[in-house]
Amino acid sequence: MEQDKLYFKRNYSINPILHEHIHLGGEFTILEGQTWEQVAEATLGRVDEFVNKHFPHAFAGVTAIADNPTIPNVQVDKEPPKSLVEQIESCTELKVLESYRLIAKTNPECQTAYDNKLKELQK
Repeated sequence: MEQDKLYFKRNYSINPILHEHIHLGGEFTILEGQTWEQVAEATLGRVDEFVNKHFPHAFAGVTAIADNPTIPNVQVDKEPPKSLVEQIESCTELKVLESYRLIAKTNPECQTAYDNKLKELQK
């Protein structure tokens, strides 16, 4: 069997904000009796071990940030947004309610909520 070559390039993001990356690549000979899968698994495993040893934060990923309760997660900490009908019904001033006039016309449910709230605030 003719010897084949295995080429690989692996990129690790060390600090994406500062655009720090590690680019490792290599060329390996596949000897007779070996498969390219065996060579790739052995090679990439050793490369991962090297990077993990010298740059452990490359494997930390974003889960370290997401799992840290001291860092607020804006999407999780906020309440879900109110529906348009709920927004109209929560108006306490006529001037604020009037800002919903045009958009309420696009939906019969919103228009009904708008009309009811308008009558309530005009009393």
